[in-house]
Amino acid sequence: MANELEPLTDLQKRIRLISLQPGFLIKQRVSKYLIEKALKEFDEDYKRFLIAGESKRNEIGMPFLVKGKTAEIGVLLVHGYMAAPFEMKELAGYMARMGIWVYAPRVKGHGTSPEDLAGRKYEEWIKSVEDGYAIMSSLCRRVVVGGFSNGAGLALELASRIKNISGVFAICPPLKLKDFSSKFVPAVDAWNRLMERFGREGAKKEFVENRPENPHINYSRNPVSGIRELERFMESVEPKLSAVKAPALVVQAHNDPVVSPKGSRRVYELLGSENKSYVVFNINRHVIVTGEGAHLVHKAVGDFIGSLGASGVSRET
Repeated sequence: MANELEPLTDLQKRIRLISLQPGFLIKQRVSKYLIEKALKEFDEDYKRFLIAGESKRNEIGMPFLVKGKTAEIGVLLVHGYMAAPFEMKELAGYMARMGIWVYAPRVKGHGTSPEDLAGRKYEEWIKSVEDGYAIMSSLCRRVVVGGFSNGAGLALELASRIKNISGVFAICPPLKLKDFSSKFVPAVDAWNRLMERFGREGAKKEFVENRPENPHINYSRNPVSGIRELERFMESVEPKLSAVKAPALVVQAHNDPVVSPKGSRRVYELLGSENKSYVVFNINRHVIVTGEGAHLVHKAVGDFIGSLGASGVSRET
């Protein structure tokens, strides 16, 4: 019995030592551990799913942290479906110039290869964002969450459950997809099940071609299972939107070829936030966080964060 109890005594001593440390030091250690864990997981996934000539450079998919001037406020910035943290670099740079801390997590299944994404469930995407929030809440007193496309949906899902979030912004959040490939998923799923039944695994259609706006970031093949998970995720988020109470901003491209403006408008209407805004830009693209016209989106998001009253945050012009 003494041998059994001895390890517990050692554990108790360790806990006492931890409890005597200042709170800010414990938070720093927590954030350091979680960041190192995220980087290790990415490195392992990248090596496991690497496809020569198809996978992007590893810095495209690597999660990143941008240090701000003050620990008053930080932003958790979530990339879109089939994309990677690098997609959010321009917006993160804009925020950095405002003095804001930014952490861009890698959503599981992304930044490696389509085969990685094909085996993921949307609950794993949610877990990636939860870990990112734990990092930012350990580094900053107040946290704003936001994202683009599916990343916007993930930010809203988080905001529906965590009540002390200071604000949430959603850029082109999907509730309805205009992308034609999503409409074929039920038929493709039925075909794949039929082929499995008759032992024709080689005849299954597991991917559809993707022609992304940013081929240096996005996958060129879209897993059918991933589209199905995206639809399931959107269905799960819609009834949660009324639980979002934090100040909110929804941004949409008027002629978005992927996400229906009717869907993002519906997102805005369903939000339970008393303080909320809906902004539409006359841009004929889906990925409006980069490229021509992106500065308008960056400014809208920056102004929103500035309106939350965080000290030490400067306005970009």
